Amino acid sequence: MVRRLTSALQRRAGPALGDSPATSDRLQVLAQVFATSSATLLETLPVGHPTVVLDLGCGPGHSTRLLRERFKSADVTGADISAAHLAEAATLVPGARFVRHDVTTMPLPRAPVELAYGRLLLAHVRHPARLVASWTGQLVARGWLVLEDVEWIRTDDTVFLAYLELASALLRSQDTELYAGQLLAAMPSPRGTAVVHTGVATVEPTVAQAAAMFVLDLTALRGEALARMGVDDRTVDELDEALTSRLQDGRRDVITWGMRQVALRRWGGR
Repeated sequence: MVRRLTSALQRRAGPALGDSPATSDRLQVLAQVFATSSATLLETLPVGHPTVVLDLGCGPGHSTRLLRERFKSADVTGADISAAHLAEAATLVPGARFVRHDVTTMPLPRAPVELAYGRLLLAHVRHPARLVASWTGQLVARGWLVLEDVEWIRTDDTVFLAYLELASALLRSQDTELYAGQLLAAMPSPRGTAVVHTGVATVEPTVAQAAAMFVLDLTALRGEALARMGVDDRTVDELDEALTSRLQDGRRDVITWGMRQVALRRWGGR
């Protein structure tokens, strides 16, 4: 299975994940896995008491809820291109606002904002350095941009490795990068800003949690996206079956995420 999959990954892929039910379920598992590391970052940054906070690419609202819990007196807005995700988010976080907006398009909703936050977003956009610079231009003077993205995933599990190879190839075929944290770490600080914090938080989900995210991704990718990569249904079925077999595995010593966490501050005026 792994040999056939590796061969297929050399071909081009189709569109990225959208707002399917599988994607929404995956984001719920992802939120459980990364909630603690994200909450710790937001708690430890010396951001004071921002009154206008923007969640970039908020999805169904899990990250927005973290921001709402951290900044209880702030006006928190979530922005996302998916109407389906925004409908979920409005139910999950009734105390926040939600706006349908492509966060690669400026101006951002509510700009200029005091704090903008994006988690696992840069892996799905082209020209991330240019976009980060655009986002910092949407901040008030002394405003904050806080970003988190995957820098690496370490595992010796051959099934997980096969899936990660597939996901990485799919994103690279669209000029994006699964390990966008590496790009984030290497970016120069945009003009008028300074890096106040940078580091890697390690997150060790259970085997079952990792398998659940990957199975749900694979469900969303079935069809046109994988077909364009030349990945046949049999190969996908075998990978799906192997991942599904891990859904009851509670071990935490098999796969580890390294999350690059960066906080930029805008020093100058607009």
